[in-house]
Amino acid sequence: MGVSKFLGYLFSIAGLLIMNISAVLAERLDDAETIFAWAESNYGDFFSPSDVDTEFANDWYYRFYAETNTYIGINNQNEVYVLGDILGGLVFIDSSAALLAMIEPISTPPVSSECVATVLPLVNTIASYQSTDLIANSQSSNVIKYLIVNKLQTKTQQTTQLQVSGVQTVTELENTLNYHQEEDFLYLDSVISNTVVTASIPGLPVNTSIVQVTVTNTPAILTGPADSLCQGQSWITTASTQNIVTVTTINGANAPAETTVSQLPALNVVVEDVNKPITTPAGTFHVVVIRSELPDGGYALEHIATEWGGSVLLEVYNANDVLQNKTELVNLQ
Repeated sequence: MGVSKFLGYLFSIAGLLIMNISAVLAERLDDAETIFAWAESNYGDFFSPSDVDTEFANDWYYRFYAETNTYIGINNQNEVYVLGDILGGLVFIDSSAALLAMIEPISTPPVSSECVATVLPLVNTIASYQSTDLIANSQSSNVIKYLIVNKLQTKTQQTTQLQVSGVQTVTELENTLNYHQEEDFLYLDSVISNTVVTASIPGLPVNTSIVQVTVTNTPAILTGPADSLCQGQSWITTASTQNIVTVTTINGANAPAETTVSQLPALNVVVEDVNKPITTPAGTFHVVVIRSELPDGGYALEHIATEWGGSVLLEVYNANDVLQNKTELVNLQ
């Protein structure tokens, strides 16, 4: 390669890197402007006067409010901080994703976007699935029966069988999901689960455990649009604190109730397709494809059939686009 061609190649690469960096910075600036404007509108006592200029220095986008001697900024890790005498120093607020989920959780679908109405499974529908864990090289079967189905509550009965190293485990799970609707969107308030696990080991007595779990989300988790899904539409699920109360009974003996708290991060979700044909052992369906970004950098692709409203395929990939787990519909009644 000649010197001029080599230099041209280097300049092309440098140009692409500059374009990528510029795009990232522009996106972070947009996020910062949205968060700063929201803070000024809702917390004027801290951030005054409003509409000051956004500055950039040392990987921070920030604004300074002279009247209150307060800074608000977002760094290159997409973390939002406030610094000021009123707060007693530097205070971490939250990730930009979590704040944006609260400020503007739903995007407007493109004008030309194709949309489909939300379909719910019929009561007494029975869906059978086969799950394959490609990392552990194991399989399990799963049967779900829909007992109650409406926009504000879903109750299912689920049976899962798994055999590993000679141990046969049967799990019977009854799940109740409670929602509420705000404008056109659904939010998950709580999940109540009752689980019976029976483990059979050759030569030993059968072991039975009963676990009752109540999960309350604060705030309620944005799960998506209530009535329709449109190609290209996106939203950010709500970052939420989950209060989890667990009551366990093992072979008839009750254990004390346990209460734990878990932090659920905000996730980016996008509708990639609304009319994709897909064939499973249970038949051919037209599906809505929903992609959810996962905290570890991977993502999940769920394929929901427009014909009956349930999932026909769920695939989980790692950050390197390698398939980790697959759950596929094998029978539908």
